[in-house]
This record gives sequence, structure tokens and C-alpha cells, in this order.
Amino acid sequence: MKRLLILTAKTGGGHVSVARSVAAACYDLYSTSLDVRVADPFSGDHQTVFDRAARWYGPLIVRFPELWRALYHSTDNPATFALLRRLSRPVFRERMQALLAERYDMVLSVHPFCHHLVRHFAPTSAPPKLAVLITDLVDVHAAWLDGGVDLYLTPTDEVDQHLRRAGLGAAATRQVGLPVHPDFGRAPSSAAIARAALGLDASKFTALVHGGGEGAGGVGRMVSDLDASGLPIQIIAVCGRNARARRRLESQAFTQTVHVQGFVNNMASLMAASDVVVTKAGSVAIAETLAVRRPLVIAGAVPGQERSNPGWVRERGVGTLAFRASQVPQAVRRYFEHPDLRADVERRAHRYGRPEAAYTAARVLAEAMEMPEALILRSSQGMR
Repeated sequence: MKRLLILTAKTGGGHVSVARSVAAACYDLYSTSLDVRVADPFSGDHQTVFDRAARWYGPLIVRFPELWRALYHSTDNPATFALLRRLSRPVFRERMQALLAERYDMVLSVHPFCHHLVRHFAPTSAPPKLAVLITDLVDVHAAWLDGGVDLYLTPTDEVDQHLRRAGLGAAATRQVGLPVHPDFGRAPSSAAIARAALGLDASKFTALVHGGGEGAGGVGRMVSDLDASGLPIQIIAVCGRNARARRRLESQAFTQTVHVQGFVNNMASLMAASDVVVTKAGSVAIAETLAVRRPLVIAGAVPGQERSNPGWVRERGVGTLAFRASQVPQAVRRYFEHPDLRADVERRAHRYGRPEAAYTAARVLAEAMEMPEALILRSSQGMR
């Protein structure tokens, strides 16, 4: 049996979501021939500056996004990041050596910090192959780049072009899309059916408002503005780990029906039940929405890694930009009043959505680990 280690970190919800998505697809395709483990080197109660930085990411992007912008851009060059790598090695030595003490055929990093640690601490005798899955749609931070990576899995043409400009040849890259959980590919295409399954009003236009795993982007304000707009809709408000936003919404009186939730594990069902998804421009949130073929309203972007994502959405015609809170009700109203517009955007979302990306990634990884070709071909018949 082959063994795959997937490394991620809880800086936002996207990296963990991608890791679990690939793991789920691997299990679906290769449950009897591939052992998969997902691990987070930053987990636990460690109090080093690197561990604290990972835990601070969520509060930082919610409360101090401009500080995050400065940190992102100040580290987005090879020299600065090389210094960070050197400083991090003593901190992560014991935990990485413990992780890699078990022999793996391949390590997949879905976080821009993890593969550098693997390169330094992997055993010198029979080291695992090293793959990196980039989780950003357009911009590629310097942390992702490493000439010692055996295989890059990429989500878009834009990322492919960036890697080529950085000197990483096409032979070292495979475009697979941005993996989303298999549940997104299985979600019902009918919003009414999905609403009925969740116990919602099946006949009522529904807007899902969420700010990613950290509940960033002013979820509370957007929900309040939508409620005050007078639109006869129901709203699903997902606050993620933003407990403050959740408490405020739960204590608020609304004129419309508002379903308030915290961090959820059924986002595929909630998106499928919605007629429009209002969110910030997180790469995974965009990929998930397109996978269920729903129109996007992009209501903001985290400075740094998300700065080019709104343009990516606009260029493909799969959503509307509404960077001021007052614009969100206007954008939702357009989709509410013009079903033909909504249907047109859904068709384009179907074109650009890649609900099978996790399965594509799993198959590419299996091939790179030299799993028997007959097994790969037989298993791939189950791909979505």
C-alpha cells in the first residue's frame, strides 16, 4: 500500500478544506491501495511566533486587514522568505521529524509554508516525493515557489503562467483545478430541492452570505442591509469562526427570515439551496460556488492573496462585484428580478466550475507515486 501525507494549516478555512477534499477523493478512488493522512504542523498549544502567527491570521484579516496587506507584501520576495525559512527550522524540527518518521511515498503541501519544512527535514535515505498544490487562483506568493518540488498542482492558467515566469517548467506542473469536496459535485442542481432537504422555504428566493472560515468581510452589515432592502427573500448567514458577528446577528430582529450559523460542515448543501452566494473573494469560496453553479456577489477581498480574484470573477462573467455594503442589495436584487440573468450566469459557472478537481488531483498524485496503471484506470471510472 502506498502512503500519502497531506500537510496544511488553519490559516483561514481554505487550506484545510482543500486538504480534506483531496483526502476524500483519494479515499473514494483508492481506499484499498492508498493510505492518506492529513496533518497540520501548526496544530497544538505551541507558543512560538510562527504558531501564534497562524492563530492570529483570522483575527488579523477581520479586524486589521491593512496590517495583513503589509505583512503579505513584505514577505513576497525570495530573500525575505528565505530568512523566514531559516528562522523557522529550529522551531519545527521536532514536530516535523516526528511527522516524517513514518515513511511516506509522497508528501503533498497545500500551504505555502509546509513544503519548505519537508525539504529540510525529510530523511536523506529514500525521501518522499514532494508535491505542492497551490490554492490561489491568480497571484502566487513567493512562499509557494521552490525548485526542489517534484510536482506542482495548479488551479488556473494564470498560476501556470506565473510558475513558468519563475523558471518552473511545464513538465513539473499539472493543472487540476482548485479541489473542492466531492459533496459539491453531488449537490442537487435544483435550489428548491436543496432548500426542502434543509427544512427551508423551498419556494423562496434565498441568498447565502458568508465570509469564509474566519467570517471576514462584514457579514453582519451585509445581512442587515439585505434585510432592510425590502426584498422578499430568506437569508442564510454563515459567520464561520467570527463569534462576535454570530452573536450580533442572533440578537438582532429582522423583517425577513434569517438563518444564522457559525462554522459549518455542510457548505455544499447551503450553497446548493441558494439562488445567489454573497461572499468575499476567497479562492476556495469562489471554486465551491462555481462547482454548484450559483452566481457570485463578491463583496470584498482580503488584501494580498485575494486582490486579483474579483477581476478573475468579473472577466468570466460568473458574478457581480459589490465592494460597498450598499451595493450588495442592488446586486442581489438584479438576480432576484431577472431570472434570465441568473440562468445565464449559472451556465457560465457550469463552464468554469470544476467539481471534479479533487478527483483529478488524486489521480495525478497516484500516477506520480507510480501506483499500478491498471489500478489507476480502474479507479478513475468512479471519477465525478
